[in-house]
Amino acid sequence: FTYLAHPDLIHFVGETGIYRQHMKQLCRYARQADIPLELNLLGMRSGRHYPSAEFFALAAEEGCKIIFGMDAHEPHDIQETDTEQKAMEIVRHFGLNLLNTVELRPL
Repeated sequence: FTYLAHPDLIHFVGETGIYRQHMKQLCRYARQADIPLELNLLGMRSGRHYPSAEFFALAAEEGCKIIFGMDAHEPHDIQETDTEQKAMEIVRHFGLNLLNTVELRPL
């Protein structure tokens, strides 16, 4: 995979320890496999439950690479700079390793 989209899409409402255990495992594997994790901007634009601060705190702890995903459903979504600035606040807050680009991996 070139990157993992929506890694924080799970809206888990159970025991925090279970969430942390499994999401740390996902983050650890992504780091070891050198697969960036997407911070999805659609969730921010539309007020969804993601991006998840709890998830990206774990991603930062594990040293994961992050890539922004525009998830543009409409052409004007690409020019939505306010959302990108909010995403940059998340990156700075957690000290995430944000990539500007990723190379497509061969099939």
